[in-house]
Amino acid sequence: VQFLQSIQDLMNELDSSAPHFIRCIKPAASKKPRDWVQLTVADQLHCLSIIETLVMQKKGFVYRKDFTNFLWDFETLSRLSVKGFPQVAGEAQARELCEEICGMAGGPEAQVGKTMVFMTGVAHRVVLRRIKEIQLKLEPAIVFVQNQIRGLARQREAEE
Repeated sequence: VQFLQSIQDLMNELDSSAPHFIRCIKPAASKKPRDWVQLTVADQLHCLSIIETLVMQKKGFVYRKDFTNFLWDFETLSRLSVKGFPQVAGEAQARELCEEICGMAGGPEAQVGKTMVFMTGVAHRVVLRRIKEIQLKLEPAIVFVQNQIRGLARQREAEE
């Protein structure tokens, strides 16, 4: 009974986390500082499929996030960018917004899957550039509102 409970606790812990794997590479068999055998390192990188993974990521969709996290990342571009929005929206509405934002990247470099959004590095940079453009356009208005609020705060302090 205790063993089953322990296994269940472990499974609950694993399910509640997002595991990441660390791949260690030993630069040389001698284990001495500054000892580096390039062939040994290259062989380990090949055996761990790290080089192939990097090549695939460079060619493929390097950005992969579920709808909620995607909308948090790009909430500036969302037409309903309200605090807490991604949790409130239904899946169909979230998907629609994700497709709208991906449309800004243009072409097949941004795809919306069943539960996730996929972007190539190029598409990701295009969307980030669009966010920067919006932020630059909004900056004067933001500064104006901040100045007005600070001015009102100073007036209230002076009256007290």
